[in-house]
Amino acid sequence: MWCVIPVAGQATRMRAIAAGRPKALLPLAGRPLIGHLLDRLAPPITHACLVADPDHVADFVELGSRYGDLCLHYAVQPEASGVADAVGRAESLVDGPFVALMGDCFYERTLSGFPQRWFGTDADGAVLVEAAGDADGQPMGLVRLSDRRVEEIFKAPWAGETDWKVAGAYLLPPAFFEALADTPPSVSGELELEDVVTRLIAGGSVFTAIPYAGWRRNINTPRDLEAVERRLMEDSDRRDDPTD
Repeated sequence: MWCVIPVAGQATRMRAIAAGRPKALLPLAGRPLIGHLLDRLAPPITHACLVADPDHVADFVELGSRYGDLCLHYAVQPEASGVADAVGRAESLVDGPFVALMGDCFYERTLSGFPQRWFGTDADGAVLVEAAGDADGQPMGLVRLSDRRVEEIFKAPWAGETDWKVAGAYLLPPAFFEALADTPPSVSGELELEDVVTRLIAGGSVFTAIPYAGWRRNINTPRDLEAVERRLMEDSDRRDDPTD
């Protein structure tokens, strides 16, 4: 199974730290964030495509063609046209249903259970979800459910209208690419994943919600980076504690 990871996002709220680099290249506990993310991929995911901007694709290509047992591939998003557009840049590579994973997330636990749990359903696709809550007014992918079935995904600041938000990952059917071609840009001028998945659902595709059972953080601000580094340090201390 393929995993497509958009990594062109710029760290506009972390300019002093980022020095012009994409968020996926930010240092985290002595390693770039993308390394921690790739560590979380395991079978059935065997191939990953990193979609970068033209100025930084060479930085990611330095990772090579393999990362452990994972085969790495690369694609370029010529201009910042949204996450859905970035995912679409891998169309010539992916085969069958695939995972789309945001490149600015830290996950504490492996992501292999996400597609494995989808295999046990009759759904066309899936959304990894977690509990929604206030995030200082920042917009997020909010998910409305009927039982475990996704009814709608929309991007907005959370105001208590739903209990769930996207936890940075989707499992998308091959029909995603056709729906992408028919989806107009959002008011921001970008193609949003939420809009493409909503179009698929409106056309009859069934998406199931799969909760992420672990600690996770979007890396949007220096505070997020510090929170992850604290978490990693606490985990290291627990492993080193002979009384634990």
